[in-house]
Amino acid sequence: MAKLAIYWNKQIRILLAIALLVGLQLLPVAVYKAGAQIQSINFLDSKASVQIPFRNINNLILIPVLLDNMIPLEFLLDTGVRTPILTDRVYSDILNINYDRSLSLRGAGYGTDVQAYVASNVRMMLPNVQVSNLPILVLEEDYLELGSQLGVPVHGIIGYELFARFVVKIDYGSNMITLYEPEHFKAPRSYERFDLMLENTKPFIHAEVTDKLGKKHTLKLLIDTGASHALLLHSDRAEVPLPEKTLYGNLGRGLLGDIEGHIGRLPELNIAEYTFHDVLSSFPNAESYSLTNHEQERDGTLGGDVLSRFTVILDYPHKAVYLDKGNNYKRPFIFNRSGLTISARGKALDSLVVTEIRKDSPAAKAGILKKDIIFKINGMRTQGAGLPMVADFMRKREGKKLRVVILRNGKKLRTHFRLRDAI
Repeated sequence: MAKLAIYWNKQIRILLAIALLVGLQLLPVAVYKAGAQIQSINFLDSKASVQIPFRNINNLILIPVLLDNMIPLEFLLDTGVRTPILTDRVYSDILNINYDRSLSLRGAGYGTDVQAYVASNVRMMLPNVQVSNLPILVLEEDYLELGSQLGVPVHGIIGYELFARFVVKIDYGSNMITLYEPEHFKAPRSYERFDLMLENTKPFIHAEVTDKLGKKHTLKLLIDTGASHALLLHSDRAEVPLPEKTLYGNLGRGLLGDIEGHIGRLPELNIAEYTFHDVLSSFPNAESYSLTNHEQERDGTLGGDVLSRFTVILDYPHKAVYLDKGNNYKRPFIFNRSGLTISARGKALDSLVVTEIRKDSPAAKAGILKKDIIFKINGMRTQGAGLPMVADFMRKREGKKLRVVILRNGKKLRTHFRLRDAI
């Protein structure tokens, strides 16, 4: 689920996905207004399928949306979200969208419930797709700060409505989503089919992990396109011991605040014949990441750092998921090697501010401090490059030297460090 990714070691606040609504759960109150018109989601013409280009930002999928068929926005595509979310009411206020009522939400992270509004009969358009009479949740303010964490504007989150209506193919290699009318979809022979468990509008799959003692555990995992991490496990449920070497700290950001816990590497993850080694795995504290009653049967979540190694087809109508190896299948799982957590600030999200720094990390030893502004990296001005490109620098090969110019109290300071694996 949208897991607002913040990062733990700060893979640019996105390790966890942004989630990050990783645990966003609506209170058990129907969002549908009595007397509301019937929702419809249809292609603009009589085709069997349509394609929607997307931006892949740190394993998260951003798709173009026209709110009320007027305002161009970008929404996160998230299998973990039941009802579409507009992250800031400024846009709905501009359009004079009426709110039926207010309610409280709770989600992952420390904090108290936050306020949102329910709007019915909202119109929305995606490329070649018209959505009518859609109920949405509008947050009182941008609690999630997705744009700050990703470095690009993110205005909302959408999920179940699309997945329930169409067969959805996500091609991470070409940054293209294909929506199929279910009755016209034919599964490609080259793909491996798995049974998909749908519970409370969310998709689950079984997978197996091997712990540090060589013991294998079969797990029930949420398939979470709204999480940028690889694997997140609920320790009290999965009963998988912590890896031999872990780091403790901020794993991500939920609707109510930061999520703390451990991160380390599990020796092996198996999804049938697909095998991954040294998988980055997060183990959140129960205090900052609690499951609602109907979520207690899940062992964890499978996020974008694994999903993006495949072309994924989610077929809710026929309760199936199909996987095919992508070009990134053998890509190693890379943890932020600098020790920096950086957020994008300002209206243009072009001021990159250090918000956290890991103790004894390369960046810390180089003298970089919280609130420093990253001005240049290896001669490149960050203002034009943006947060996604800076994040890529932090994940380059171990031993890579980074020459950094920072702004501190209006003065430019130069330093350098070499990237180093912490786990």
